[in-house]
Amino acid sequence: MKSKVSVRAPHLSSARIILREIWEEEQTSSWSWEHYSALRVFLKVFGCSRNISLFTRDFKALTFPAIFRRTFSSSKPLPRLAQLMLTMPNPPTEVGDVPDDFRDSLTWMAPSSRLELVRMDRIPALIRYI
Repeated sequence: MKSKVSVRAPHLSSARIILREIWEEEQTSSWSWEHYSALRVFLKVFGCSRNISLFTRDFKALTFPAIFRRTFSSSKPLPRLAQLMLTMPNPPTEVGDVPDDFRDSLTWMAPSSRLELVRMDRIPALIRYI
């Protein structure tokens, strides 16, 4: 993952982020520590925001390994985020459908936020960008 982001707006209230990587099963198993570090640093740039709309194709894109979360337990990317709207093609529809590691990752990533999962087909104009 490479990111080129510079946010010089300490009062940025909202942000929209599109993760455009292709997340495939075999890729997720080989992601390196550097990948997760880069993603954490990238998200941390938006730590001044109160609301974030995040678009991704797969929840695995935001599933940080447990050992990574423990290592960076005091350096969460979005500790003061109030609301996270996560948009995906097929989000989990029931609380029981949310994988534990994904739920734990979201809680670690944005511990104070209210999470809203949105199905992408409800926002059809965004499909062409992802």
